[in-house]
Amino acid sequence: MENTENGVRYRASARAFVGNYVLAAGLVVLSFLVGSRFDLGESQILIYVLFWSAAAILASESLVQGILKQYKVSGSEVVKIEGVLRKKRHSIPHQSVGQVKVSKGILGRLLNYGTVEVEGQNENNTIVMRHVHDPDEIRRIIRHKIDSYKVTPGKRATKRGEEPEDADEDIEGDAEEE
Repeated sequence: MENTENGVRYRASARAFVGNYVLAAGLVVLSFLVGSRFDLGESQILIYVLFWSAAAILASESLVQGILKQYKVSGSEVVKIEGVLRKKRHSIPHQSVGQVKVSKGILGRLLNYGTVEVEGQNENNTIVMRHVHDPDEIRRIIRHKIDSYKVTPGKRATKRGEEPEDADEDIEGDAEEE
């Protein structure tokens, strides 16, 4: 989580990848066991390289996910940013959010990480924040931002406490009638 001027940024939590770290450590231990038990000659180096490469890939997945996918909750929208060189941005304004769901597995409950799904009112408009730390707090923040907007029929949505503006239904409404 990173606080910025335009909102709070979230990335994949390293806690979500505990299983990967355990598997990576197991592969390293296994490589030493296989290397010390069996005399494989020249192919022994290849086995070490394969085991250690697999371990490195498993251990670095959280870092890669944190770089490739970022999520932001600003004062006006929820945003998902994907990519490194070519960034893809998907956003849902708070006025258009239909539902906010949180899901956690057993490890997620123990280590406080999970998935936040923000559904827009449009069927094809969904942002899924995977492996984020403290998903219940993120849901609470989004719900609070959504509740800070009120909608009056025939009026534009404004922040709570402000006077609603008239909707622009007829741009030429002030024209003289003949």
